[in-house]
Amino acid sequence: MKSNVTKIDLPARSEVLSMLAALANGGVSPDEASKWAMTWLLADQTPGTDVQIKDWPVWDAITLLGGADVQVEPGSYLHGPDDFRDWLESLQAAPRRATSPSER
Repeated sequence: MKSNVTKIDLPARSEVLSMLAALANGGVSPDEASKWAMTWLLADQTPGTDVQIKDWPVWDAITLLGGADVQVEPGSYLHGPDDFRDWLESLQAAPRRATSPSER
């Protein structure tokens, strides 16, 4: 039987690091960063789509980016530049964690 699953790769770690850096330094807004990350987060929830996670810290960072635009009240964001810098530093320091021993 032929599989009807669409496989989607995550962006490269360098691309996620660039997005985090841009968010931390104000080059992109929290709304823009969240919208960018939602591409993969929504795909992961779509039946018939398989997001290929080969680097779990990248997936964790994309999950954080998806919530960059959360507001506690109109115009007041839950996360700010200090959080974004922490997210960036965490991904920079994270070892690559593959999904299986053959991918390490």
